[in-house]
Amino acid sequence: MKKIHGILTHRKRICKIRIQRMTVPGLAACLVLMAVSLAACQSADSGTGGQKENIAAVREQDGAGQTDQENHAAKGENAQDTGTPRGQEAVPDTPDMEAGQETAAEQQGEDGLMTADQWQMVPGYGICKKGEPVLYVLDMDASQMKTDEKGVSARLLSAVFQDNVISVRVKFKDDTVTLIPDEKVKEILKQEEENRKKQDQGISVQWDDSYFCIDSEKHIYGRSAFQDRIRAEKKEQKAQGARAVTFDRIKGKGIDGLGFTRQRNSTSYKDNGKGGFYISQVWENTIGKDRFTLDEPEGLYELWLDGFKDPIKIVFKKAPAYDSLEDIKGMVNHEGFYGMAEGRAEEDGLRLTTYTYSQDGYRIGFSRGKLMATLSDGRTAELVPVLGEQLTTSLDQLSGIQPRSIQETLYRIPEGVVVTEASLHAEKPVVISPEQGSVLEIPITGERQPLDVVVEFRDCRIYLTGISPIDELYEYGTDDNGNPLTRHMVYINARAEMRDADKNLYYVYAVQPEEGQEGSSGDPIKTVYALADMAGADKYNAGELAGFKALYEEGESVIRLQLQRPTYGWNQEFVLPVQM
Repeated sequence: MKKIHGILTHRKRICKIRIQRMTVPGLAACLVLMAVSLAACQSADSGTGGQKENIAAVREQDGAGQTDQENHAAKGENAQDTGTPRGQEAVPDTPDMEAGQETAAEQQGEDGLMTADQWQMVPGYGICKKGEPVLYVLDMDASQMKTDEKGVSARLLSAVFQDNVISVRVKFKDDTVTLIPDEKVKEILKQEEENRKKQDQGISVQWDDSYFCIDSEKHIYGRSAFQDRIRAEKKEQKAQGARAVTFDRIKGKGIDGLGFTRQRNSTSYKDNGKGGFYISQVWENTIGKDRFTLDEPEGLYELWLDGFKDPIKIVFKKAPAYDSLEDIKGMVNHEGFYGMAEGRAEEDGLRLTTYTYSQDGYRIGFSRGKLMATLSDGRTAELVPVLGEQLTTSLDQLSGIQPRSIQETLYRIPEGVVVTEASLHAEKPVVISPEQGSVLEIPITGERQPLDVVVEFRDCRIYLTGISPIDELYEYGTDDNGNPLTRHMVYINARAEMRDADKNLYYVYAVQPEEGQEGSSGDPIKTVYALADMAGADKYNAGELAGFKALYEEGESVIRLQLQRPTYGWNQEFVLPVQM
């Protein structure tokens, strides 16, 4: 049997996607193949939860966000990127996060930066390895850090500083939403269709941003009185001759009045229990390198948010640091995988945050974990996660923190009680390997052909045993004239053989890289993925690898295929005591 270890000679550039004008259904279908991701139960990118997952349908997209396989366009993501100042508020109490914690021992790095020779624990972001620039975190209880207006609130979830970069994460709740009547919605839909036609003709269009879509299938649209007020204020500022309107910004020593760059934004619309909806939004903004004039934060900082009269006050301190990971309270070492859990009581429930670390770059997710809690009335109960309240952090600007190594989930607490103790029982966690196989070049003959190829990974082998044409064409959109854009397909038979008897394969990426793009995820819209066929997959079962559906264009004679990041279900149980 031929084993593939190195990248083969590249003979032809293939899998180039010609996307011109794409229909919405076409885009949704196209992304199924192009942005396919992590199998399994929302694993490391979903939050910890006890609900059952559709392992076959849920995939992970590395990078800035996630893609829903059945509805790829996020509904109503019309978020505002703005802020305004006035007023004062008292600084909340600033107790230490944990009494007696060590301060990071520091040493001068080669570039003049102060680095920590200990492990740094960064609440809300993750575990930072030794030798990285010193991190600074909030020196106060974030739950107190709020600002409110009529019908809307903003709460600081976290803030962090490292190597001249500052980042803040804020959660908004806007309950000023009113629904647009059906007759007006019909006018909106008609105008949107006319705008799209004009754009297709190359005509510039001014879109109306005074409304947003809550549910496209049910044609539910809404407006926000809060956002309307912000727009009116900015219009007035411009009318009065202002050079620039106000925006979200931070003021303090070394950073007076600087604005942010939006890193990521998550917007959802939720039932307010009063026959309407409210907007729930979490955004993460940064101020980039070389704009902060001090080597470290100093004193009080004010975060001014657009539409709010009062700022949120921020004070930083050095992140807690430890000589070893085992010194971190609550840290559990399970066969080389480290994990810990923190619980924080909020008005809506208990927010559980899990932190993980692996020396070999593997990621682990606890999406099937059960949160068992002891309540103040003496009862023991399994807490239920709040749907839509899961968050996975992946902040690229921070050095030394493994991507997607933190998960947050909000759990409901029964009325009239508080949680006194809790533990997370993570059965069969999902493990994601960072490995990448070699780039294979598989000939296309138009007939069924046997293959004798094996791709080696640490925990499994994947055998490719045959390739055969598929008669049907794959349609992924339309061109400017409305004609379908299609590609040919082949089916590559495959099977997996586990090296580790405690693991079973949930999924494996199958990338069809262009020449020069090997080993890189690239642009997720332009990256082509072969779709892994997990036979027998259902709501409760990951299935078994049967093959891959791969794409090619007319006239091409070779399929380029690279297997990446196999994902496993691990037949183990983590028990993490929750630090309250």
